[in-house]
Amino acid sequence: MVMEELIQRGHTPTFKAGQHGVDIILSDGRGVEVKSAIFNDGKSAWLFDGIKQEKFDYLVCVKLADDYSEVEYFVFTSEEAGQIPYRTANSNERRLKVYDDISRIRSDGMRDINEKLEEFHEAWQKLPPTE
Repeated sequence: MVMEELIQRGHTPTFKAGQHGVDIILSDGRGVEVKSAIFNDGKSAWLFDGIKQEKFDYLVCVKLADDYSEVEYFVFTSEEAGQIPYRTANSNERRLKVYDDISRIRSDGMRDINEKLEEFHEAWQKLPPTE
């Protein structure tokens, strides 16, 4: 879905998953990491795990409906992804939890990022301009 979106926006992406560190490489060599999630009833949120900020230039989180009928994208630069709280104090991985009801959020850091999700929602303009 992200590859298709990038192509529609004029990019020439290359799929790289596996041992390449990122999922997609743009024509200028910058890396795009893609994380997807379906609603987690137990956590009352969409969970995007294993975010390693140092491995990508851009992060695209794909929020999916249970039946895959609806999709939303959240686009972060690497620096912005650094605002996402760490999963644990001993890990360099981050976890983004996207809540429909932010009153359920216990962590101040997660509340902060959720309160400004709109600036990342469908923010494809953050990627470099196409040629």
